[in-house]
Amino acid sequence: MFTKAAAARILQINPAQIIRVEEWANVVLVVVKGRGGRFVSKRDFARDFRSVRESGARNVRLTRLYKGVAYLETRDGNQYRHHAARIERGRAVCDCADWVAQSERGASQPICKHLIRAGFELNAFRQLIAA
Repeated sequence: MFTKAAAARILQINPAQIIRVEEWANVVLVVVKGRGGRFVSKRDFARDFRSVRESGARNVRLTRLYKGVAYLETRDGNQYRHHAARIERGRAVCDCADWVAQSERGASQPICKHLIRAGFELNAFRQLIAA
């Protein structure tokens, strides 16, 4: 979550300008070439983390919903990637690399663009049925 790319988006600078990013107890120190260090709130990183996945969810298409599993398709250049999102023991799970990496790092509730899109689609479907 505390990456040079995220810091660059938050500070609105080129990632190449960032020398290093250090996680501290309550903040993140971002050292920028020619500008020294700057403290950035962890909340800003969390907001960016979520925002990047929400914007990526716009390019995900729900292709099928079968036996509690949402099958989703993402276009990456000329390739299509397929992923499955489901609820497992009360927890949203996806088979994409982003979700797996977050899970391996110990995130309590990993989130990815596929889960965001599946949640949006299922909520819209529920509202349609209720109308």
